[in-house]
Amino acid sequence: MKDEKVDIISKAYIKILGIVIILIPIILISVSNFLLFHTITELFSIVIAINIFVIGWNSRNFTESPFFIRYGIASFFVACIDLLHTLVYEGMNIFVGYDANLPTQLWILARYMQSISFIIALIPYKFERNYITLLLCYAVVTLIMLFLIFYGYFPDCFIPASGLTNFKIISEYIIILFLLISIVLLYRQKQDFTREIFLLITYSLIATIISEFAFTLYINVYGISNIIGHIFKIISFYFIYLGIVRIGLKNPIKALFQQLKQREKSLNQTYKRTNFYKDLFAHDINNIFQNIISSLDLYNLEKSNVKKYHNKIKNQIFRGSNLIKNVIRLTELENYEKSLKSININEGITKSVEYIKENYSNKNIEFEINIPEDPLYVKADELITDIFENILINAIKYNQSDPIKININEANITKTNKDFVKLEFIDNGIGISPKHRETIFQGDFESSTRSNGLGLGLSLVKKIVELYKGEIFIKSRIKGDYEKGTNFVLMIPLSKS
Repeated sequence: MKDEKVDIISKAYIKILGIVIILIPIILISVSNFLLFHTITELFSIVIAINIFVIGWNSRNFTESPFFIRYGIASFFVACIDLLHTLVYEGMNIFVGYDANLPTQLWILARYMQSISFIIALIPYKFERNYITLLLCYAVVTLIMLFLIFYGYFPDCFIPASGLTNFKIISEYIIILFLLISIVLLYRQKQDFTREIFLLITYSLIATIISEFAFTLYINVYGISNIIGHIFKIISFYFIYLGIVRIGLKNPIKALFQQLKQREKSLNQTYKRTNFYKDLFAHDINNIFQNIISSLDLYNLEKSNVKKYHNKIKNQIFRGSNLIKNVIRLTELENYEKSLKSININEGITKSVEYIKENYSNKNIEFEINIPEDPLYVKADELITDIFENILINAIKYNQSDPIKININEANITKTNKDFVKLEFIDNGIGISPKHRETIFQGDFESSTRSNGLGLGLSLVKKIVELYKGEIFIKSRIKGDYEKGTNFVLMIPLSKS
């Protein structure tokens, strides 16, 4: 760990040393020959921008991350405009008949395109991977804007007699705003980048903001503010070079395939979700089959009351059918919340208690149910009875008392400004130790099956409760003595409708 920190610090020093080595001769040149300084600065950024385009364009078939491709396409056109800006700059004498207004207009156009393109590259929209269309869009926009500039339809940005125009100054502040938005978007999507690339691009954006601010202050094109602005432009593109060009060429897998980690994470979540469905189905369908087998065995022994056992078996088949429907619905977890509705929780408790009495008629069970007369409604679905039944089954299964006593209390409470229905399932069973409570809700299938189901049903209960935006926890029936029984506390959001 210590060696890793030393390595990070040493790399940071190397980056700082690199920019210092680049800046010192360029600053010295700016003092003696500003035109040469300006040309070197612009060519430095143009070469890097072209490299970004080359890397982004050639990686379009290998990466799902749109940032490098979108920004790479934009960089090509920014480089073209910056090249024109360099060629028409005052003193180059290549484009005769134009004053300092033309290069300033081209500068503003390039910076608008650069800042807006950062936003386009970072916003999470889908372009159907048709990057040829995006390339043509940039080409059309660039040609239209150049036409407006060269034929005098673009607003003036610099007047030799008075300096910068209001349009130019306001534009610089708008560009700064776009760059700040880009930083926010970049931060919100930082999981799509390696930490190093995320930081380097952020530094580049900050340097560009400082550069743009400096360009709001100069009076003539050879002024000190202009020099400072170009120095920070060098710093900005140096960080872009480190973040995209250098890392992209040196380690393209690290730079361009960061999304593989996200895919791995997504697949891992899908795997866990699949296990959840398997556990839900296997656990509950096994209970259904056991009840059918028990009913058939009892019928074979008694050979009477056919209707009673027929109804029991029919009820279990109906439950199995509902279970299959619920599992299918749960496979669409992303849209699960949309399927929730107002459920009468009193009816759910009554049905679950009736089911327990019917299927555990051989047990001496005493229920004490304290629920309000007026029904309470929660935001849930039919799986809520599975929650109640799982808790009640565990209360019976792990109970050596005679009689088995189960108290069910219901109340409406408010917690953190939200209304909940609080349910307590209190039993006089063997209890659950505080140490075991920390792991009992974990969906560990292997350990759960080895313990004859304890923990498996409860892990499913917790999962469903979380889908309801509720919570579940365990307390002792008697405080300080967990062996005297358990209190399962269930909190489900109250339905507003």
